[in-house]
This record gives sequence, structure tokens and C-alpha cells, in this order.
Amino acid sequence: MRRNKGLNENLGRELLELHTLGAGSGYTQADVRSAAMVLTGLTVDQKEMETDFRPQISEPGRHEVLGVSYGGAKRRREDYLAMLDDLAANPKTAEHISRKLAVHFISDQPPQDMIAAMSEAWKKTDGELSAVYRAMLDHPAAWRDEGAKARQPFDFIVTGLRALNSGAGAGDVAAFMQAYQQEDGDGDDMMAMTRTEDAGSDRRSPDAQAPDTEAPDAQAPDAQATNAPPSVDDEARIKRRKAFQTARALGQGALRRMGQPTWLPPSPAGFEEGFSAWITASQLSERLSWARRASAQFGKDADPREFLKATLADAARDETIRVVSQAPNKISGLTLVLASPEFNRR
Repeated sequence: MRRNKGLNENLGRELLELHTLGAGSGYTQADVRSAAMVLTGLTVDQKEMETDFRPQISEPGRHEVLGVSYGGAKRRREDYLAMLDDLAANPKTAEHISRKLAVHFISDQPPQDMIAAMSEAWKKTDGELSAVYRAMLDHPAAWRDEGAKARQPFDFIVTGLRALNSGAGAGDVAAFMQAYQQEDGDGDDMMAMTRTEDAGSDRRSPDAQAPDTEAPDAQAPDAQATNAPPSVDDEARIKRRKAFQTARALGQGALRRMGQPTWLPPSPAGFEEGFSAWITASQLSERLSWARRASAQFGKDADPREFLKATLADAARDETIRVVSQAPNKISGLTLVLASPEFNRR
């Protein structure tokens, strides 16, 4: 129960609709309300950051969900755990979660017999996901239409950094990230700067957001005030700050611009899964900008043709091979690989 606000039915609705049975699976509004009742008392221990159950704030009594009664005069942790176990074992849950997995990994419209095979694996193994994934990958449709799914922004960025961190540039990305994360007195200041920038961006329109990097001539405050040459410590601090901001621009900042900000989905259902949600003109523009910047940062010593072979292998189309081989310089060649249709699909 929410203090002075009544029952939060959204918890019960999201549990049934999003995480177990799925919309249209036959549950009723009474089931939603009862599920929310069973979940009362469930909270988070802020100190230990673990799930906690507090009987004193739970709703006593027996509550019926899908014809099964949970609870009693005294509520226990076992009440909501029993409900979750029953929901996980429900055939509707097996079908719903199997479909969500197939939509995410295989196709926006996965074949029904694939869903059926995955659901059957779920039932036989009591929901063991490795068996469900195996059933999905054993289905012929899993390998029939390569490139049917768009590589979402998080996957695009992680895959791009991994690609740039191999071959001639092996270790460059990892070394860069490690350098800016060093906690030698600047960590708190940089995190405070990040929070200030993020708070400011929330108050501004998207077009007025602060840039992700400092101006090239940025100097430490003391050096600016005195016009004296920066000390060794100041230079190191400037270098770390620029590395920090560049890493943010290639990571969190890029995710925000591409429409997939960390932990901020547009609804409880999460981010869109459909191909058309991620391959748009604005999306491709942001991906091209990211590819150019990441290539310039980490790919200066890489051969674009070798990078193409290592990154795309047999998936590279003749047209992609041609344009990369004709690129005017290394950075352009790497950018073309990362911006290619093959790299942006999976």
C-alpha cells in the first residue's frame, strides 16, 4: 500500500501484463488488484540494496489470483514467492516470454512454430532459459533472414567499441576507459560535473543541451585565473577531464542522442523492439557521427580493409567492400564500415 495514496495497482498490472502472462491472456481486473495486494510489503533495503519484505506494511488477508489464494491473517515472504512461482509455471507465461525473446533476437514477426518449440522447452525444463534459447536457435528460422533485426543503440556502441579494440588497435579502448576512470582525486569532481551537466540538460530543450566535450582550449581554473602555464598536475587533470567527457560523449551521451538513454525507457514496457524504431534518418545520422568520432579516437592505426574483414567477414556486401576500399583516408574507411547496413543489422 502507498502511504495515504491507496493501493498501487500498476505493480500488479505490470507483473501480469509485461513480465509473466502477457496482455490478453485472460486475467481480469480483480486478478490485477489481488496481485498488487500480494505484492504489498515488498520493498528494497536501501542500505544493502536487496529485496526486503516488511509484514507490517503488507495488506493482510487472503487474495485470489487466477483462482489461487495467497496470504492469510499474517502475511509472509512466502506468499508473494508462491505467486511468482505459479505465474512463472503458467503456460501463458512460457508463450509470452518466448515470444518476447524471439522478437528481440530473431525477427519482429517470429514464426509461431518457433514460439511453440520455445514454450515447450520452457515447460519441460521448468523455465530454464538456456534450454529455451537452444530451442530458439535450433529452429531453421533463426538463421533464415540474417539482418532482419536492427542493432539497437546500446548494442551498436558496444559492438563498435569491441571492433575498434581489436586488431591493430587492440587494447586502445580499454586503456582509454581505464585512464579516465582512475580515481586519484578527480573522480568526485568529474562526477559532480556530470550531475551538473545532466541536471542542466533536463531544464533545457534538446537543442540547447550542453556539448559533450569541452572547448579545445579548456584549461584548469588556476591556470585561467593567473594566465600562468599549467602545471604538470593541471595538464594531467585537463587530460583526464577531456578523456572523461569524450568517453561520456561516446557512451551515455550517444545513447541519449540515439534514443536509448540508460535506465530511461519511454514506458514500463521498455524500449521498442521493431526495426523501424531504430533505423531512421535521424538515427542513421547519429550513428554516422558516432562512427566518425570513435574511428578518429581509436582507429588511427587501423587498416580499413583489414578492419572490414575482421568486423564483417562474410557478411560484407560487394558494395560495402568497394566503398571502403575507395575511402580517401583511414578514418573515413573505418567510419564506412561502422555505418554500413551490415554493421547496423543483426
